[in-house]
Amino acid sequence: MTPRFRAMRVAITTAAACALAFTGLTAAEANPATPASSTSSQGAAAGTPSTAPFMNYAIILASNTDAAVTLAKTDIANAGGTALSSYAATGTVFAQSNNPKFVELMKARPGVTLVGPTRTAPIEKHEQVAAAAMLDADGNVAEPSPQRPAGSSGLAPSTPLSAALTGTFASPTANGASEWDMAIIGADRAADINPGSPDVTVAVIDSGVEATHPNLAGRVDGSRSVGCQYNGIPDTSPMAWGPSLDPYTLQRASSHGTHVAGTIGAALVNGQGVQGVAPETTMISITAMNYQGLFYPEYVACAFDWAANHNVQVTNNSYYVDPWEFWCSDQENQAAGMEAVRRMVAYSHDKGVLNVAAAGNSALDLDNKSTDSGSPNDVEGAAIPNRPVANCLDLPTELPDVVSVASIGRKSAAVSTIDNLTKSSFSNYGSKVTVAAPGSQILSTVFDGKLGVSSGTSMASPHVAGVAALIEAAHPDITPARATELLRKQATPRTCAQIIAGLDATTAAQYTAECKDLTASTTNYFGAGVVDAYAAVTEDGAVAPEPTEPKPSVFSVPTGPQLYVLSGTGASTKARVVTYDEWVAWGSPQPTRAPAEFVKYTWGNPIYMVNKWTSDPATWTWTHIDAAGYANAGFPTPQNATWIPGTTVIKYASSDDLIAGIADARHTLTFDEWKAMGYPAFRDLSPAGYLKLTWSPNVYSLPNVNGNQATRVTFATWSAAGYPTPRAVQKFGDGQYLKAASGDDIYYVSVGAGINHKLTFSEWIAAGAPQPTGTVSR
Repeated sequence: MTPRFRAMRVAITTAAACALAFTGLTAAEANPATPASSTSSQGAAAGTPSTAPFMNYAIILASNTDAAVTLAKTDIANAGGTALSSYAATGTVFAQSNNPKFVELMKARPGVTLVGPTRTAPIEKHEQVAAAAMLDADGNVAEPSPQRPAGSSGLAPSTPLSAALTGTFASPTANGASEWDMAIIGADRAADINPGSPDVTVAVIDSGVEATHPNLAGRVDGSRSVGCQYNGIPDTSPMAWGPSLDPYTLQRASSHGTHVAGTIGAALVNGQGVQGVAPETTMISITAMNYQGLFYPEYVACAFDWAANHNVQVTNNSYYVDPWEFWCSDQENQAAGMEAVRRMVAYSHDKGVLNVAAAGNSALDLDNKSTDSGSPNDVEGAAIPNRPVANCLDLPTELPDVVSVASIGRKSAAVSTIDNLTKSSFSNYGSKVTVAAPGSQILSTVFDGKLGVSSGTSMASPHVAGVAALIEAAHPDITPARATELLRKQATPRTCAQIIAGLDATTAAQYTAECKDLTASTTNYFGAGVVDAYAAVTEDGAVAPEPTEPKPSVFSVPTGPQLYVLSGTGASTKARVVTYDEWVAWGSPQPTRAPAEFVKYTWGNPIYMVNKWTSDPATWTWTHIDAAGYANAGFPTPQNATWIPGTTVIKYASSDDLIAGIADARHTLTFDEWKAMGYPAFRDLSPAGYLKLTWSPNVYSLPNVNGNQATRVTFATWSAAGYPTPRAVQKFGDGQYLKAASGDDIYYVSVGAGINHKLTFSEWIAAGAPQPTGTVSR
């Protein structure tokens, strides 16, 4: 299985797990018009649950009304399935079932025009929401499946305190001046005139965005972001719209979406890092990729619907829809999924969204496709060799009204001029290419606050999405069609002769054959030409934003009368108390109540107030409130937290216990509690620890468990430490078992611990019946 991004180098760490899950399927078994059952249901007793694998399906309706969707949901239940997501505006419903006859039954229903699977891989456990279809002896549905709630992400419930959105990130190390791509399209000069507008929103439909990256902090609106990667069901929790997670390990899958977002709208921090094409543009993250790097139709349909209905002007799509690189409308196992995506893209366009998509990395002439040997790609070894695809489409880049972007690079890495540009060797091309943009060796944001270089049409597309955002900012209320027209009109045309000049003889011969017309200004390599950010903000009646004096926003909190104002940007944003004189000088503005949540650990008493000053989690503050503040807030019931910033986790040498500490509370964690926290790193306090003698209930703390200095702890002290498990030992470092000089009594003596104790017989046995090593006068 390979990731289907439009980037050339993307690491999907869990691809091997997918291969293990689905080995043994042949291409025929993995690619049926109706997915085959792994166990025949014929001859099953009445009411016997089907043992066929669960699959997801797209159902296309003849009518786009609420009534048609309601009827379809009833039909789905009667066919032994569960409705997942539905879109009345496009007449589309997605469903899940393990009934082998599901497609057959749904096709027979009035008002249903197409039914087909959205993937060839069976549904994994974390996405399974349907109940098993109950079949009679003939394999027909004996009774409708109960409609289980579809749920959201399938992950443990996340809160704003999710470990996925906390942590310390490395400072960017590269300067924005190293971005050859921004200079070549004039983005650096455009930013001085119009850096974009916060009123324009670009949706990054991808693998999720690390919104806490220093160059992205404050650029991503978390309140409108969403995750679609679990059955295409919207989930607005930060864990869902952040970088896609492996549901079994909670490891991040790919920084691809973070790299894309940086090209669109990253902002420099004190002159450091990278700057995107439109650094003042608002972005939202729409995670439409699962942890295996796959973008299924139900995920993508959710993404476009969300963009259409959440005030988005531009979407970036640096992927193709899986599991088919090319979708064929005459194939029953592809037609429904293809139509679902087509309808949703058209719907978003009709709602005013300009959709920008990567042309693909297969070095193919999209006008002359013949065969594909890489699909389907979601089951290891199931790809069909030489599958005819001449009349099939790469989704979404070949759909109508989509801006298709080819990738360009430099002939010489040392020269960044327009004459030094040529087609990237990997880029698809053809008459459907709208414009071209830099996609080779692009520097942008990646995980953990760092910068990285990547190549692909994935990297070219966000350049165009950024320029489209500048056009939207310079021409308020522009239509997608007019914005596309300006992208073409303002692009810098390059003939094939110019593209080929200076290449080696072999490459020049290949490109000459592929280009066909060497002198035309519009080519199948570059489309209308190289996208131009500077022209976007200076030509065709572009309007630069008027500078405005920023007015401070004043906030109040529920715990007291103080007013606050924010200073700084991104992760450096701080909230400070406003003085009365400042408030009066600003015109005594009415304060905005900062959204606040109250949280505590299930095991601790301290209560924290989380103030969400902005949608960026980097600006939230966590304040331990006292009894008076809690009373002023009205004694709100706190939520149970999985992680609170400021928590420390420690480990002693004497045991494997992990002990979490916050404020004045400590607690020995269970494994599930540590997992819920996101497996935070712990501070190893070795060699210190807690010990007890095998024959005594007393607990001692030692700065070094191999040393002599031991201090007996009271129960209160042990409790306050979080009840660390003591290691039972026969003796401390200087401990000795000694026999009384007269008589048979045995004493345990430890000078360092201050112990001089005569053992009872039972204590001596508990100590392991040690033989005295000397005598003591008693």
